[in-house]
Amino acid sequence: MAESISKIEPAPIAKRLFAAIMDALVFIFLFFGLAAFPFTPIAEAGLGYKEINRAETNYFYASHLYVAQKVDDNGDIQIVEVKDLGADFSKYSSLTLYSTTSTDPSFYIKRLYYYYHNFKTNTDIELPSVGGFDPIADYFVSPEYNEPINGVLPINFYTSEWFSKNILDLENPASYFQIDSSNPDYVSSISVKEGVSNEDAISYLKNRVYDANAEFYYSSYISDLHVQKVRIQYFIFFVPFVISFGIFYILVPMLTKDGQTLGKLSMHIAVISNDGYAAKKRQILFREALLLIYISICGVVVGIGITSLAIMALGVLLAFIGTLIPKNKRSIFDYAAYTLVVDSIRSTWFKNKEDELRHKNEIEENMSKYKKYVPVNPNLIQVGSKIVDENYKVEPKKKKSKK
Repeated sequence: MAESISKIEPAPIAKRLFAAIMDALVFIFLFFGLAAFPFTPIAEAGLGYKEINRAETNYFYASHLYVAQKVDDNGDIQIVEVKDLGADFSKYSSLTLYSTTSTDPSFYIKRLYYYYHNFKTNTDIELPSVGGFDPIADYFVSPEYNEPINGVLPINFYTSEWFSKNILDLENPASYFQIDSSNPDYVSSISVKEGVSNEDAISYLKNRVYDANAEFYYSSYISDLHVQKVRIQYFIFFVPFVISFGIFYILVPMLTKDGQTLGKLSMHIAVISNDGYAAKKRQILFREALLLIYISICGVVVGIGITSLAIMALGVLLAFIGTLIPKNKRSIFDYAAYTLVVDSIRSTWFKNKEDELRHKNEIEENMSKYKKYVPVNPNLIQVGSKIVDENYKVEPKKKKSKK
């Protein structure tokens, strides 16, 4: 076969970027549409997602290590103590760890004491199911905890003496704190020693709060709730993601002629095989599936969240940056699938070698017919597609003689 008649022009980076942005916008719209309407209501109604969130929130608030941020009638955010929590959880915008909310040492002392003495002392009580957590939450936050709950009496392990020894470190002469024995209220009797700065005392107490929070966060009850939430979140977000990706990035390219998404169609770019011929369907499928596999691995291994999204975005960014280096502007997915993204307006390619040969033979046959014409008059010359006489002059018509 003679010289190829194909002409391959890699798609400019600007076109690919705009196509990717357009594709991403349409994909995000489809993804969030599926997640928000069919899947979230299903998760809340059929999988108990709302009840699990409520139970987790109750448990966090009951620990005394967290506060609620409540939106008042004027739209302002207020910090709400646990004892003042109401039943309308829709107004609680977030959880805030106590260690970030005060510069008063007594503030942290109270929080730590309530966590160990009020909350953690009752951890032997059998925790109810997700849907019936409220009585236990009310019990934890109440100062009156002498009555049995579910037939179980509260234990008396985290006593004031335990708190003085293990949290305040009062047996150590270098402790930052002291107790006024004349004050009957244990919590209010604790103060910072004279000569010790508030900053040092607060720094020490913050570390104790962080330790308590780590112990609380990795408790079996929170872990169980977290596992349930993650499973439902995968249903809410991961399933719509796979469906949206499958429709937009796999089904659409498989149905179009040259593996084009809507963004590629609008920017006139196409995906062809690296050998200069039309890409096979299996190449298109493999190319798009690689991206789906990569993102899926990020979602499964790293989890659903900011970290996972950041790793996904970084991978896609590195893949895009890779197109700036080679002359043919191929990404890592193109190298893996043996494909090439081209400018469909400035490029000419064929289905396969046989198709290219057939077109070339047709062109040569037409050209040979054209070249076989030989003018009889040597003064005739070819101008474009016309044959004219270079000495041609317009002469007046002769009048016919009358007989």
